[in-house]
Amino acid sequence: MFNIAYAINEAYADYCLISMISLIYNNKEENIQFHILTDGLSDKCKDKFHSTLKRLTNKGGNIRFYDIPDSKVANLALNGWSKYIWYRLFLPQLLDQDVERVLYLDTDTIVCGKISDLFKLDIEDYSIAGVPDIMNYSNGIFEKVGYPKEYGYICSGVLIINLKYFRKHNLSTRIIEFSIKHHERVNFPDQDAINYVCHDTKIMLPLKYDMLAPFFTDKEFIDTHTEEVKDMLDDPRIIHYAGCNPWIIRKDKHYYHNEFWKYAKKVGDIKPKYCNPLHIRIRITIKGILGMIGIKQFKKYIPKKRPDFSALNTLK
Repeated sequence: MFNIAYAINEAYADYCLISMISLIYNNKEENIQFHILTDGLSDKCKDKFHSTLKRLTNKGGNIRFYDIPDSKVANLALNGWSKYIWYRLFLPQLLDQDVERVLYLDTDTIVCGKISDLFKLDIEDYSIAGVPDIMNYSNGIFEKVGYPKEYGYICSGVLIINLKYFRKHNLSTRIIEFSIKHHERVNFPDQDAINYVCHDTKIMLPLKYDMLAPFFTDKEFIDTHTEEVKDMLDDPRIIHYAGCNPWIIRKDKHYYHNEFWKYAKKVGDIKPKYCNPLHIRIRITIKGILGMIGIKQFKKYIPKKRPDFSALNTLK
């Protein structure tokens, strides 16, 4: 049984459905249970989840919905992010005690290959497993969060969570307490806190399980992970559109932008949106300025073509 979790509101329901359909299509032989964490979905929206899965896959009943009250996240740092970033930490308590591992996916993901290896991974003595984030190469991230660089820094948008380990060591509470206590030094509230509390009990996954846009363009990252980047391109498993959502019309696109629309067409009635709101334009402008002055995580992503690895001096 694959237990898969998402955290959404109604505005992101269609994109969550697209991710779910992509997962099912590429793992047809598996029995999959979906867990949807939300602040409340309409009956019409829930019906769409069931009817779409039944129409496309003949698997319409394997979804459970969990309403998270705002009081659970009222005192937690957001730093410009949404409250839904914290929902994944409630999975150890929400899911049945006999569920010992769950794959958490951000809504802006597409599963384009088999993921059975993630459910065979030996994580008995580990808290989480995730892919290295580009923030590994951000100046000062480890000093700011507060642990040695050799433990690495993972992206929290795709996580295998050892629920049994989390329950035994009370990790959800510890992560939340860290974020509250050190709110002034965390830029990515949940991700920084997860990395700190789990820094010496996490497993680094291959890049192909969380394919972020900078993996295709950042030379330092490619130089360091050349063989993994090649493997990622040859055998992609999970695409993550963080920072360049494909349903928004924009110049900056993920290298696998079109993969999203392949599954969106199966769901139907998914239309692109324009990125026009003033607050978003202001945010993009600020990030652009930060990128221009050399702050790595804000460097502008400009897709061109598949990277020419023959030009990299790390190749043999």
